[in-house]
Amino acid sequence: MNILTFDIEDWFHILGHPINNDISRWKDQKSNLEENIDKILGLLLEHQQKATFFVLGWITERYPQSIRKISEAGFEIGSHTHSHRRIKEFSPRSFLQDVERSIKITEDTLGKKVKSFRFPGFQISTEYLWALETLSDLGVEFDSSVQINYQNTRMQYKSYPVYLEVNGHRLKEFPVPVRYLFGQIVFRSGSGFFRFFPYRSTKTFLKRNNYNLLYYHPRDFDIEMLDEENYNFLRNFKNRAGIKSSIPKFVRLLKEFEFSDIQTANEKINWEESRVFRHHDKY
Repeated sequence: MNILTFDIEDWFHILGHPINNDISRWKDQKSNLEENIDKILGLLLEHQQKATFFVLGWITERYPQSIRKISEAGFEIGSHTHSHRRIKEFSPRSFLQDVERSIKITEDTLGKKVKSFRFPGFQISTEYLWALETLSDLGVEFDSSVQINYQNTRMQYKSYPVYLEVNGHRLKEFPVPVRYLFGQIVFRSGSGFFRFFPYRSTKTFLKRNNYNLLYYHPRDFDIEMLDEENYNFLRNFKNRAGIKSSIPKFVRLLKEFEFSDIQTANEKINWEESRVFRHHDKY
């Protein structure tokens, strides 16, 4: 089972970027987002692949035509919050308001129910499990925010996805497989890791596991992306490394593997056999 996902956000939404903390400045930034979305859609349609798009509410509000285009092409749309802030920056009330706004804007724009969600930066931990209750109350059924260390063992799709349960609220969790070394993530199937490492690294990673979930951003395919003056050399290198070869590698990926979106994957899973992780369990 290979699941393909995209986080639809702009270059200035990178966590830690000073503009990301000032939503009033977002509308004034140069953007290639619409062109990059068209690029991604064209490739997916050409190769008849499915994917889930986690979209910022702010993006849906600003570029409704592009988000409608994604939906009308048959792709699932999920929420990625409205303001792309870390979970630790929210109170329970402000998180509710932010995600509720994101979901409402998206549902009003598309006329479809939003069922899937992803936290910015995959940043969810036991300290913030109240947020999962909020998502459940808002009608979210699927989350894709937890990172699972596969530790050189095969990940079986009978072991993942799983249920997350908090105070009687359950979400179906589609985790992101990663590899850790000395407590640091050294490989993740998508985005900067995909751009930086040779294609064979991703291919080997996918072939090793029966369950895979990949994620990308429009900026991962933006060959016109410029160095950002707010970043030092290392950060700019991370942002731009491998961009020129990302599209050829992505095309090869679409030719060699079959991908589904989260809702299609959900229909293939026997959830009666899935494990239930509660607040005291380690993921």
